Amino acid sequence: MIYTLTLNPSIDYVMNPPDLIRGGMNRSARESFSPAGKGVNVSRVLKLLGVESVAICLCGTGFAGEEFARTLDVESVLIRVAGRDTRINVKISENGVVTEFNGGFSVDEKALSALGDALKTPAKSDTLVIGGSVPDGVPDTFCEDTARALSERGARVIADVSGRSLTGAVKGGSFLVKPNADELGELFGVKINGFGDAAFYGKKLAERGSGGVLVSLGGDGAVLVAPDGVHTARAPEGDAVYTVGAGDALLAGFIAEFSRSSDYGKSLAFGVETGSRAAFGGLL
Repeated sequence: MIYTLTLNPSIDYVMNPPDLIRGGMNRSARESFSPAGKGVNVSRVLKLLGVESVAICLCGTGFAGEEFARTLDVESVLIRVAGRDTRINVKISENGVVTEFNGGFSVDEKALSALGDALKTPAKSDTLVIGGSVPDGVPDTFCEDTARALSERGARVIADVSGRSLTGAVKGGSFLVKPNADELGELFGVKINGFGDAAFYGKKLAERGSGGVLVSLGGDGAVLVAPDGVHTARAPEGDAVYTVGAGDALLAGFIAEFSRSSDYGKSLAFGVETGSRAAFGGLL
C-alpha cells in the first residue's frame, strides 16, 4: 500500500483576477476551494491515475478543518488537533503567475502521539510519502526518525520536504527524496542551473544516505539520480496555466509507474508527463 503523510495540510482558496491592482479593489473572474498539501496532492493524483493510497493528515477542528475533512476525496486517516484549525492558503493566479499567502499551524503532544500510532501501520514493501512543511510542535528530527524507523521495517520512504527536514530524510536512509532546484541549491549554497548541476549536486546529496534523488526543474523537466545511474526527462512544451501542485503530480506519476514497472527511467518520464499535465491545467 502507498501512504502519504501531510503534516501541514490546507484548504487552498484560489482566486483568478484578470489583472492584479496592488492597493486597489480586485475582482476575481472565478474562485475555487480544495483540500491541499503535498501528500494530499500526491494521493489525489494517484487516484486519478488508478493507484490506491491512504492519506494520513493532521487536521484542525475548526471551520477549515471540517471543510478539509468534508471535501477530501481520497481514502484518509485524519488526526485531529484540538483547539487548532487547518490553514486556509490564498493563491492569486494572474495570467499564469501565482502569488501565495500561506497560513500557519501547530501541533500538540496528543496529536503527535496519535500520529506515531498511525505510522505503525506501513509495513514491509509499503511506501510512505512525506510531503510539505513541518508545523510548530513537530520535532526537527521527525523526518529523519520516521525515515529510519520505516526503512528498518522494510518500507520505502519518499520525502518531498526542504531544509533540515530534507537533510534528515537523507540521513534517515529514505528510498527517494525530491528537492526542487532551489531546495537542492540551498543545501549546498549554490544556484542550480540546468540538468548538469542537478545531476552533480543530486549525486552529492545521494551520497549522504538516500537511495535516490529526484530534482524537479520546473518547466524544463527533471533529473533522477538512481541506483542504476542518472536519468533525465525534458518537459513537453506548453503554456502553464496553474503551477501549484505540479511538482506533487510529478512525484505521483513517478510513484504510479514505479509501482508497476520498477523502472527508474520510465517512471521519471511518466512523472514529468504527469506534472506537465497538471501545470497545463489538466489535473488538480
